[in-house]
Amino acid sequence: MVDIRPDHLAIVQGILKTEVPDVDVWVFGSRARWTSAETSDLDIALVSPRALPTKLLNRLRDLFEASYLPFSVDIVDWNRIDEEFRAVIREDRVVLSTPSGDGTYGTEASAWKALKLEDCADFLSGGTPSKNRPELWVGTIPWVSAKDMKRLRLREAEDHVATEAIGNGTRLVPAGTILMLVRGMTLHKDLPICITETEMAFNQDVKALVPRPGIEPLFLAYSLLGNKPALLTLVDSASHGTCRINSGALQSFPIAVPPLSEQRAIARILGTLADKIELNRRMNETLEAMARLCSASGRQGPGNLGPFALFQALNRDESNTLATLRDILLPKLISGEIRLETTERFAAAIL
Repeated sequence: MVDIRPDHLAIVQGILKTEVPDVDVWVFGSRARWTSAETSDLDIALVSPRALPTKLLNRLRDLFEASYLPFSVDIVDWNRIDEEFRAVIREDRVVLSTPSGDGTYGTEASAWKALKLEDCADFLSGGTPSKNRPELWVGTIPWVSAKDMKRLRLREAEDHVATEAIGNGTRLVPAGTILMLVRGMTLHKDLPICITETEMAFNQDVKALVPRPGIEPLFLAYSLLGNKPALLTLVDSASHGTCRINSGALQSFPIAVPPLSEQRAIARILGTLADKIELNRRMNETLEAMARLCSASGRQGPGNLGPFALFQALNRDESNTLATLRDILLPKLISGEIRLETTERFAAAIL
C-alpha cells in the first residue's frame, strides 16, 4: 500500500492507465514508506524494457500538473537513471500497477475510479420560455432559476410553466437530476448545487446533470458539494462582471467514484444528517409560530414563552453539531479517506 487517499490514487491511476498501460509503475520515497506529509511529492518510477519517449514523459508531467492533485508527481524513467538510483528505488518500492493490471495497493482502494464529470452524467442546458406568450407561464411545472437554489434538495420553485413550455424555450428533467448554477453574479462567492425531487424545468443560467447508470444521484450531488472550492476555481469573470463556469473544464472535472453500493451508503449517511438538520429547522419554525400564536391570543405573555425558546435552542444546538459532523465527514467520505464501516457505526450511535 502507498500513503495516498483513494480519490487521489484514482486520479493517478486514471492518467497512468490512459497514457502508459503497458508499463510497470512503482512508487518509492516517502509515500511508499508512509512518512509523507499531506503535500509531499508522489515519486513514481516507470519501468519498461526500453526508454520511454521524451514527448510521452512530458505529456505525463503536464497531465499531473493540470490535475486537481494537491501534491506534485515526480516521474523517473527506469531506463534513464543510473544503477545507484535504481538501488535506492528498490529499497522501498511499492508496485502500483503492472501491464496485467495487477497492483499491490489493495482491492478497497482500487475499487475507486477517477471519472470525468461528463462520464458520470449527461449535461443538459435550460432556457426561458417567451415572456410574450403568457400562457406558457401559467402551469404547475416548477421552473428553476438562481433564486430558487438555496437548499440541496429541491422540490419547488417560485415560477411555474405550462406543459406547452417544454420544448418551447425550456426543457424538463426528471427527479434525481443535479442542477448547478453556471452563470451569474452569485458565482463570485458561491456555487449553488441542487438535486431535484420532482420533474422540473430550468433556465439558461443553470446546467442539468442527469446521472448515468451506475451513478447514485445523491452521491454525485454530495461529491460536487464536497468539491465546491475546486469547482469555483473554474469560474471566469467577463469584462462586465458576469461570472460563468467554463463548460469544457466542468465536463473534464475529475470525480472519485466508488462501487455503486458504497455510493449509496455514503449518500445515505450524509442524507440522514441533512434530513435531521432540516427536521430541526422545520420544528423551530413551528415552535416560533406557536409562540407567536400564544402571545397574540393573550393566553401566555412574553415572559411565559420559555419552553418554546428552550426547545428552539436545543434544536439549534443539535443542528449545529450535526452540521459540523457533516462538514467533517463530507470531504473524507467522497474521497475514501475514511472507511465507510467506521462512519456507519459512528453515525448510528449519534443519529
